[in-house]
Amino acid sequence: MINVYKTVKEDVVKLIKELKSYENNSDFFYSMRELDRSPSFKKMGKVKKAARLIYLNKTCYNGLFRVNSQGQFNVPF
Repeated sequence: MINVYKTVKEDVVKLIKELKSYENNSDFFYSMRELDRSPSFKKMGKVKKAARLIYLNKTCYNGLFRVNSQGQFNVPF
């Protein structure tokens, strides 16, 4: 969440551009949700991580934020 705040403050244009490229469908949602389960997630840039969190929060069920015991986002579409 702190990364989202900093990204909005410092790189809002890049963040908006990234969010515009995201699709609003279940296949894309689940592919984005799976990213924190892959080793490449730690290498992802701050703008992509912030955009992912905003996207997941706005498109998941009821805007719920929930993670499992491994810290992985697990709310359905």
